[in-house]
Amino acid sequence: MAITTFINPITHNNIMVKSEKQRLHLARLNANQKGENNSSWKGGLSIHNGYRIIHKPKHRLAYKNGYVPEHRLIMEKHINRPLKKEEVIHHINGDRLDNRIENLIILTQGKHIKEHTKNYIKKMKSGEIEIIRDKKGRFERGGRT
Repeated sequence: MAITTFINPITHNNIMVKSEKQRLHLARLNANQKGENNSSWKGGLSIHNGYRIIHKPKHRLAYKNGYVPEHRLIMEKHINRPLKKEEVIHHINGDRLDNRIENLIILTQGKHIKEHTKNYIKKMKSGEIEIIRDKKGRFERGGRT
């Protein structure tokens, strides 16, 4: 009996199978475990890098895994138009899970970087972030104190 391989349609890993019958069986099992049929399904909500993301695979800005950051969806609904790719949604209070519309503003990438730099400098001056330099005066990793 020849051993062949096929690519798992979900994980995209190569799987070794002994027969076409086994390959079809595994493909059906994997297809039945997608989305709501998966035992790990949490209603399409997840947290990634501190942001709440929602499963919307047909959304034009969805990640490859089909998820879209919730704050982007909320802002799109509020302004009644799709966000442009270059528009960045900033959380005013810094809490990535606080997606109330009064906590969200649209910024350009440049203004968003300035906003975070301004906040970082404030934290450095207040001592909330420790500045560490090596013997030559170059910055090393710093952390919160």
